[in-house]
Amino acid sequence: MTGVRTTGGILRRMALQRSTARVNDDARSSIDHVGIATFDLDALRALWCAAGFTVTTPKSLRALDASGASQSLRQRSCHAVFGHTYLELTEVERDALDHHLAPWLHTGAGLHILAFGDAQLEHRHAAVALAGLMPSAIAHATRFVNYGTRHGDAQFDWFMLPPVATPEGLVCMVRNTTRELVFQPEVQHHGNGALDIREVIVSAVDWQRTCARYTALLGLSPVVPRGEEAQFRLPGAILTVMSTSALRARYPLAIGDPPCDALAVLRIATSARARDLRLMRFAGSGPLLILEPA
Repeated sequence: MTGVRTTGGILRRMALQRSTARVNDDARSSIDHVGIATFDLDALRALWCAAGFTVTTPKSLRALDASGASQSLRQRSCHAVFGHTYLELTEVERDALDHHLAPWLHTGAGLHILAFGDAQLEHRHAAVALAGLMPSAIAHATRFVNYGTRHGDAQFDWFMLPPVATPEGLVCMVRNTTRELVFQPEVQHHGNGALDIREVIVSAVDWQRTCARYTALLGLSPVVPRGEEAQFRLPGAILTVMSTSALRARYPLAIGDPPCDALAVLRIATSARARDLRLMRFAGSGPLLILEPA
């Protein structure tokens, strides 16, 4: 984590709390969405549709510069929309070497995006910068929504942490200013009963250092339920940071060899019965998806 000055001593300044509380009292940010990036969106979308998810039609993503002019991001996405979160399936053009997802796509398709939502984005950006995490400037992105009964341009403001600081994937903060366009009931019903993201598990070789980074990003102290892991109990979902050895012990299928920092496991709550518990791969040897009863 070259250039990130907060991680060395932040755990000495921010105590890890042991607690049975379901949500940290001072939690302000939440998990907005996670994303799987690939070079072949059609194949990825077919995989998720076959697994019983309702997935929207792919659309191109665009950025707005300071003058308001629209520019292509050389990227297209589709979505599985849940109650309060969503899963983004996204494709980047192969020759877009300067794309913000390029640092992680060299490993192939996988769960490469973890986006937190915060309505007070400027405040969070200032706090993250003060903590020394070197956030990018706040940018504006848009995509056209033509599903459901409300159509229009969905608007997003966002910033990301530098790739050198987040080897597990693109980690960003977003403010969705048009949630009424994104979250529509017509696309929130899934054949497999999926309801919402329950937990994202990050595996890390140096789990304490990674935990310190998320502490600074979220402005929130985690709880430590056991061993080499810590949980950030956010509104609606949990972010867990776990050592690679602890992850291997709990989810043997979720970790590759050699161990590395990764967005390793995605748990999604469903309305299915216990006997319908399902595990699946995103693509190849990618992260593990667990569908489990709510």
